[in-house]
Amino acid sequence: IDKVLFNLLSNAFKFTEENGTINITIDQDKEEEECAIIKIEDNGIGMSTEDVEHAFDVFYQGHSSTFKGTGLGLALSKELIKAHNGNIIINSKKGNGTSFTITLPFKQKNNKELRASEYNDDKSLKETHIYTTDVLPHNYEKTTNKTSENLASILIIEDNDDLNSFLSNRLEGAYEVLTAKDGNEGLNKAFDIVPDLIISDIIMPGISGLKLAEILKNDLRTSHIPIILLTAKTSVEDQIEGMKSYADLFISKPFNLKYLEESIVSLLRNRAILREHFISELPSENRLNSSNKLDRKFISEFTSLIESNLANEDLSVDDIYKGLGISKIQLYRKTKALLGFSVNDYILSVRLQKAKYLLMNEDLTISEIAYKVGFSTQAYFSTVFKSKFSVTPSEFKESSKKQS
Repeated sequence: IDKVLFNLLSNAFKFTEENGTINITIDQDKEEEECAIIKIEDNGIGMSTEDVEHAFDVFYQGHSSTFKGTGLGLALSKELIKAHNGNIIINSKKGNGTSFTITLPFKQKNNKELRASEYNDDKSLKETHIYTTDVLPHNYEKTTNKTSENLASILIIEDNDDLNSFLSNRLEGAYEVLTAKDGNEGLNKAFDIVPDLIISDIIMPGISGLKLAEILKNDLRTSHIPIILLTAKTSVEDQIEGMKSYADLFISKPFNLKYLEESIVSLLRNRAILREHFISELPSENRLNSSNKLDRKFISEFTSLIESNLANEDLSVDDIYKGLGISKIQLYRKTKALLGFSVNDYILSVRLQKAKYLLMNEDLTISEIAYKVGFSTQAYFSTVFKSKFSVTPSEFKESSKKQS
């Protein structure tokens, strides 16, 4: 801090708001005359001892309903002050307000390289950089050749505006990103949109992250969605509670961004592997190997509904989603996530797999089989069958007889 600037500012400032006052005083250290003392204090509700201990932690969120968390502001303020060889101290008590005391020297060290080294070696600063260096750099460009229609969708549910915006900006471009500011909004969006993956805070207004995960994992419409829970709770007991939740992954704040990004990739990849099991051979016992009972139930009911209507050439998406009791968008999203097909493509796959079974095991004409699986004409059936299996129905039937 410059002495001229100090002389101009060495007064007391008072800001009065509807809910209280904030006092700012700037003075010279009586013992260290080369230091300025800046004190900011309010007459608010104060903080608990635990909240004071974590006030400078990145994205810390207190347990009190009145203390909403610190986001990036205090963490960055502390590191900027330390970079200028200063110090900041917090004092607060429940019901007695909060005060911050900042000490800054008038003269900085001449050894700039030493200062840069001290600045870069600070562990907490590096952790802060994990969250801040890539929020929106000046040369930021979204590097993807994919269109939004082909991107996996991620719903971020986070009431901390800093973290919500940061994660959204970081993931946008690689994914289709949607956001919600609390548990209730997040739950509604999850049902309406049916995203490919959800990242949610645990402690937030409305429904907690743990309860949200439980609701979504127990609903047929959303049971397949991987869920990552984020929390500032770091005790072993809290981590055990998170592991017992319905979430697929439990990550403590502050977290390494690269770890989160790789976790997203891993969960989506595992979902794709599971999808391959579902569609390996239809109809097949293998498609019921999912550990998620609701996913097995959905696939079973979905396939059963199609198979029971195979002869109906007019079977439509409307018939399917009404029969399952879910919305059209939920049907599209869940089918795409679990099976990798559009609804119409899946219906066609089931028809053709059923046709293969009948050609191999039933003494029926090609025309009869075509009508049984919902094709209006034998010619159309033969064209579609050959485009799928590279042989005509007659050739497939003949080959099956020779093999048996």
